[in-house]
Amino acid sequence: MKVKTKNEEATPRLPCDPQADLAVIEGSLFPGGFDRATAILSASDFSTVGGKKIFAAMESLARTGRPISVSLIERALDGDPDFPQIVRALDSIVPFTHEAVTQFATIVRELSLRRKLMRLAADAVRELADVTVPIENATASLLDEAREAVIFVNGGRDG
Repeated sequence: MKVKTKNEEATPRLPCDPQADLAVIEGSLFPGGFDRATAILSASDFSTVGGKKIFAAMESLARTGRPISVSLIERALDGDPDFPQIVRALDSIVPFTHEAVTQFATIVRELSLRRKLMRLAADAVRELADVTVPIENATASLLDEAREAVIFVNGGRDG
């Protein structure tokens, strides 16, 4: 948690697990691992810029029917301003049991959902703080947004 300063609200740190991000990428390099990961998450769920870009490159390779390998990922991202950081992440990949990719993908996805809900909550607080908006309008809007968020978190299921 951020420490409050005078006239400033505390801002919670968004939840993330860069090690889980990297573990998903590592596990996705094993046969069947990428399919396991994409059944749970997408590139936008990663908490790090490097993780998002690496997984997006993997998704692109898979869409075009090309094999997913470190060298092809590096080639796809060559020229990206974050390339040195991405290469460091790719160089740190170590083998582990590919079955663990499901566990790590679930962690990454759950943290992504928490970040999305925290952003929605922050938006709700800002909207409620706006005294120029009639309270009836603000609460109706917030209830609609909360319902949509719950449906999203439940994978499209209401309730």
